[in-house]
Amino acid sequence: KIKRFQTTRLDLRTNIKEQRDMMKSNLFFLFKLIPLVSPLPHSCEEKSHSSEYASCGNCYCIVDENSDDPNNSSSSCPSTKPQTTFSQGMIKTLSAHRPTNPYTLSCNPYEDEQCDTYPPQIMTNLGNEAVCAINYEDEDFAMPCSNYKLINYETKDKAIEDGSILTHVGACGVCSTTQDLSVYMSHPDLTNAATKCVAVAILDHDLGIHCFVKLGLTEECSKIWIYNGYKTRQECRKICVQKTIKGECNNGSPPQCKLNNCLECDETQSGPIFKKVAGRTRRRSGLLSMIARPCSSIAKVTHDYPCLRMARVEEEEWLSYLK
Repeated sequence: KIKRFQTTRLDLRTNIKEQRDMMKSNLFFLFKLIPLVSPLPHSCEEKSHSSEYASCGNCYCIVDENSDDPNNSSSSCPSTKPQTTFSQGMIKTLSAHRPTNPYTLSCNPYEDEQCDTYPPQIMTNLGNEAVCAINYEDEDFAMPCSNYKLINYETKDKAIEDGSILTHVGACGVCSTTQDLSVYMSHPDLTNAATKCVAVAILDHDLGIHCFVKLGLTEECSKIWIYNGYKTRQECRKICVQKTIKGECNNGSPPQCKLNNCLECDETQSGPIFKKVAGRTRRRSGLLSMIARPCSSIAKVTHDYPCLRMARVEEEEWLSYLK
């Protein structure tokens, strides 16, 4: 009996020790990630001419030689600036729309080379020449334009000829929904929120996905954000911690406005797969963010969907009524 008691007590001590080690390990991971969610230094915010979006000098983007703006020389800012203000009616309407053929993800593309979405993605080899468009297909007069189909086209012109509406350049993916678009419109900066959600995911993967879903993203889009975060943490953690300690801004000084080493590492190590699987990114959707990007990388996309016009009319009528 004494021997059995000693064995039981030893097992108990072992279990307690294992639990303590696990807690220490989890706290260590969080300790490594917490510095990454610190807000930008005040000096960085002052460098931007906008309180919400980044800039490079007097331009909303980093002037480069690859701009396709016919009214722009390689040494000047593009003449047309992307839309930066979106009404709550517009965001609410886009968030409520649902695709009839959403892309789903059941594997980690950073770990599995054979990983693909369902349905499988097509035209990804065409890069930004291909476009993802939507075609509203329901006739529900009570809630018009509530359902749409995601369609890939080889070019923007083919999408227009087919009567579809361009939603972003590049092939469709798990983040191509209008719901995900509405989140990008309403959150100029998702970097800090994403890092916090990834920190949660390290302790509990499902809770991490739920964290992104609470921001408004679809569950499938949340998955690629999580996997992207895992990859960035694996490849760039030390660099990003150093960035935070040094208090580096997202971009350096103009005219180059180079990305800091942390963002550059994420761009190189995690960016290509994220862009391919997600389909939609801010730049592919013609949206700006808190990170200044090359002008040529920001697509020219006008988000003018039929139902949004109806939403604007209703919003204007409601504001007029309130006055």
